[in-house]
Amino acid sequence: MNPDILELAVPYLDARAADLGLCLDPASRPALVTRRVVQGDCVVELRILGASHQVVVERAGVTVCSETVACHTGAPPGRLPSRRQRRSAGAEHLFRSWVERLDPTSFRCRLDELLDGLAGAASAVCARFPGDELATTGLRLEAGGLDGDGRQGELSWSGWHSYPRSGEVVTTASHLVLRPPAGGGGR
Repeated sequence: MNPDILELAVPYLDARAADLGLCLDPASRPALVTRRVVQGDCVVELRILGASHQVVVERAGVTVCSETVACHTGAPPGRLPSRRQRRSAGAEHLFRSWVERLDPTSFRCRLDELLDGLAGAASAVCARFPGDELATTGLRLEAGGLDGDGRQGELSWSGWHSYPRSGEVVTTASHLVLRPPAGGGGR
């Protein structure tokens, strides 16, 4: 397995795909691991929680997107949408998710593929929860699509949560289109 996996000392709080929900509010959740990545004039925080993940995108100190995929989001369990789109004054956010239910051999192969996709990536984070080496959460910020001046562009990230007891891998993919900041003058 990939040596870049952080070993956590706390149990994970979600145990299966049906425990997950999506929350798009700006509330920050306590993180076990955080990776900060600067893209143009944005700071992206990839955060692994005890109850899954959170991605926070800030521009000029203002949160333009906060995506939390976790249990205890305020949404009823099992409310992880397969697709959700949200527009705001500063950005348009598209979220997608899917669940794979796999036999043990396929589960391990799928997890190895996901871990291999993180190898050497500076804009990624992955953690393993105690009790089972296959219980992991990973996040990766894709190559930036921001303009050189960072005023307008796109960001994409993906994540996964593996649940070896139920044989489930939950994968998420998000795309954020940023609009020019107010008063920043577009093109």
